Parts: sequence; structure tokens; C-alpha cells
Amino acid sequence: MKTVSIRWYLVMLAGVVAIPMMLFVVLLITQLNQNEQRSLDLRTARVASSVSSAVYLILKDMDSTLDLVASAPELETDDLKGFHYRTQLALKDSGKFVILVDSTGQQLLNTRVPFGEPLGRTSDMASLTQALSSGETVISDVFLGRTSGEWVFNITKPVKRTDSTAARALIITKNATELTEALASPDIPQGWNLAIVDRTGALVAGRGDIDVETGAVPDLPAGISELNYYGTATDSSSNTLMGYARIPMSGWYSATWGSIDTAKSSILANWQMLLAGGAILLILFTAVSVYAADRLRKAVTRLARMARSMGEGEIVSPERSRIREIDVVARAMSDASFDRSEAEEQLSTVLGELAHRSKNLLAVLTSMIRQTARHSDSVQTMATALEARIKALDTSIDLLTRNASGSVSLRELVETQTATFAHSPGSIRINGVDIRIKADAAQQLGMALHELSTNAVKHGALSTSAGKVTITWSIRDHETGKPQLFLLWTEADGPPTEQPDREGFGQTVIKKHTAAVFRGEVTLDYEATGLRWSLQAPLNQFVESREPKSE
Repeated sequence: MKTVSIRWYLVMLAGVVAIPMMLFVVLLITQLNQNEQRSLDLRTARVASSVSSAVYLILKDMDSTLDLVASAPELETDDLKGFHYRTQLALKDSGKFVILVDSTGQQLLNTRVPFGEPLGRTSDMASLTQALSSGETVISDVFLGRTSGEWVFNITKPVKRTDSTAARALIITKNATELTEALASPDIPQGWNLAIVDRTGALVAGRGDIDVETGAVPDLPAGISELNYYGTATDSSSNTLMGYARIPMSGWYSATWGSIDTAKSSILANWQMLLAGGAILLILFTAVSVYAADRLRKAVTRLARMARSMGEGEIVSPERSRIREIDVVARAMSDASFDRSEAEEQLSTVLGELAHRSKNLLAVLTSMIRQTARHSDSVQTMATALEARIKALDTSIDLLTRNASGSVSLRELVETQTATFAHSPGSIRINGVDIRIKADAAQQLGMALHELSTNAVKHGALSTSAGKVTITWSIRDHETGKPQLFLLWTEADGPPTEQPDREGFGQTVIKKHTAAVFRGEVTLDYEATGLRWSLQAPLNQFVESREPKSE
């Protein structure tokens, strides 16, 4: 079949639709007006979302800096002068300052001023009180700082209580004007405003013709209490549109607002142009169609180039063509290339875990054969015992697969993950109240138990016939008011344990990975009597929470 170009089809289409098109001018303009309104709503909400993301990154950076500062050794030894010098040097020219306070809010040091200079109480007692009572990090609203004399905001984090120091909280503070950098990038219509407001609706930072100063409440088209997480709001009386987005961590909002008339193209002007230029349009329509075909051809060519690059495994960036549908496809292809890259990375991680598990499984099987042979007086006895242990290993591997979509008994998980490794009855002792834990928690905990069991067979208590392993767990109250699960693995009567020279994959799983996924604390001690490992984490990381989820 003979093929023709896009240009030929568009020229033919021009002759067919040119005259009827004029009859639908009014309908077209109405539709354009509706489309432009939807586009304006979406663009306005996206601008607010972009600012929200930028502010969140700033707050996240401050929170990370606070965590880093809280680990300074000078803080643990109560060397406040050394802590002041080191922190001030590290935060130089960053716009961030650190304050150390006691339980009454009295400032013990402030990196805004030289060490030893007299200081008063913090101006943000509300955040300090909340942080000390909850034990969690708190982000304040904007307020006028007593030391700086500027409008600032704080992130307050409780510090570990010790008898050697009166310090009870670390505060990282930043001038509100520093947040104007988050307002610089978004493109907003002429005459529109862009602002960041706190939980009370007070202005933190702004851009445009906002008629209030920092700390005052600007006149928004909708009140803070009326806003959801993300969206737009319209004030029909003033024909004003506002896009807003809640800023994570803080409860603040980013908002952009202004007159709808100044943001939209003039539909009346388009109408008049189409009516007055109808005759000219008929003449020029063919030329415009040829031009459009050329632009479409180039856009399709760029899509084809992106597709070829994706086929070669590259991550591609969308190229703007000024054709909305083409741009949508380009963005989808770009997102797909990123998703493909992430999927390949995840696959690589899964394959690495599979290889590691396979090596561990081979080591377990080798140890199983050796121990079975050592305690068997005939080939038949050895075969029977070995078959039973291999079946037990299969049962352990199959446990999580059977319970992939539901909860798992903690006792059953511990028993199935460790039973295969026992060299004799009573070599592994288990004690603890049984609870049902989430499938994802079972997978992660099962991985840690597998690594501990493999290590015990290779190097620890289960590598000898006299060695024993005791696994216990209990649910304990915690100072935060939330119950904690405490799980303890103890080895005894095995070979002496030593700290390994390097940290392998298994060490990473039972220490860093387990602590991270359960948001708890992991300790690993190489004692003379045997390895000792413990995990303490919030109980809600293991069981399904029945509390309603917050927004």
C-alpha cells in the first residue's frame, strides 16, 4: 500500500473542515475557555506543590543536620565550648544556627553569638514543651527571635537525658527570609502572589504584591482551616484563584494566588480575531496545516529518537514540543525510562540477595550433612535424618510464601526459621508470648533470623554439638507511651566469638537493615560466652495498627 506524509493528510483535512469549522467558532471558544480554566487550575496547584517540595527539602536538610549535630562527642562529654566551636564552624555561611537549651528553655549556647555571651530563654517555648513531652522532633511556626531580632522558625529535638549536663533539647533555627530561595524558581502570572504560611496562617516568606509583613496573616482567598492536603480554591466574589499544597513535616502550606483574568488568555480577543479574520483564515489554513504537520513530524521524530534511546537502556529526558499530547507521551516515556532503571536496580538487589541466600543455603546444607553424618551410625540412618532436616528447611522457606498476604505467628516464624539449624533436640530454645505480625515485618525479621542462624552454624554455637541458642522476646512499656517489642538472641557453649575484620552482607542485614526497617535499636555483642544480639523496636512496626491514619 502506498504511504503518504502527515502533511498530505492535513492539507486534505483543511479543505474538508475549513468552512464547517467557522460554524463552530463560538462552541470552540467556549471549550477553549473551559480547557484554559482547567489548565490554569492544574498549573496553579503544581506551582504550590513545587514550592511545597522545595521547602520540604530545606526542612529535611535542617532535620538531618540536627541529627548529625546531636551525635557530636562534645555533647556527650558536656564540652559545650568545644561543641559550640565545632558546630559554628560546620554551619558557617549555611544560614543555620544551633541552640542548646535546658528543660526551662534557658539557652546554654547559641551559635549566632560567641560562646559565653549571656543568653536568655528561647522565644519558642511552645515547641520545646511539645518536644520534651512527646519525645519527638517538632517544627515551630514563624516567630520573632529574641537573640536574632529576626523572624525565624525552629526545629526542636530532645536530647538524651544524662546527669552530667542540663541540656534537654537541641534547636536548629533559620531566618524566615532564607526560605525565599524556595519561591524563586516557580513561574507565576504577572500580578500573582506566592507565599509560605505556617499553621496559624501567618506569613513565613512571600513573593509578589503581598500587603503584610512576615509574621502577619495575609488575606488569602480561603482560610487555612478550609484547606485540604493539595488543590485549588476560588473566591468568586473577587474572581481570584488560589493553588495550595501542604508542606510535609511542618503542617505549613505553600500558596499561590491572583486574578483569574490576568492569568488567562483573553477569550473575547480570540473570539473577535476569529470572527474578523475568518476570510483570512480560510486562505491561510492550508499554510498553517503544512506548518503544523512539520512541527508534528519533528515532534514524532523526537519521540522516535527517545524510543530508540530507551531501547538501548538509557534514561531519557522529555523534550518539549509545544504539543500537549506529544509532551504527555514524552513525559510518560521519560518516566518509563526512570522506572525501568529503578526496576533494573531492584532486580540487581534481589539477585544479590538470592545469591547470598543461595550461598548461605549451601553452607547450611553442608553443615547439616556433616552434623548428620557425625551422629549417624549407618547410611540408612543418615539418609533418614538428612531427609527430615531437608524437609524442615523446605517448610521454613515456604512459611512466608504461604502467608504473603496475611499475618504470621511470631513463634511459628522463629521456629521455622531456626528449626533446620538445630543439631539436636534442645539446642535451640524459644520462649515468648505469641503474637501475629505483619507479612512484611515477618519477611524482614525472617531474613535477620536466617542470617543469625547461618552465622551460628558457620561460626557460632551451632557449629559444635554442645552449643545452644536461646531466643526470647517480650512486649515492654516505653517512655514514649508506645509499647516496644524486645527480641533477644543469645548463644552459649560454642567457640569463642570475635569481632569480624570487615562487615559483610549478613552483618549489614542483622544490624543496619533490621534497625532501619523496624525503626528501632539493634545491638550486637561478641561476648566470651557467645554472640548476643538484640532488637528493640515499636510494636506497631510488627503488628497492624488499628488506630485511624492521619492525613
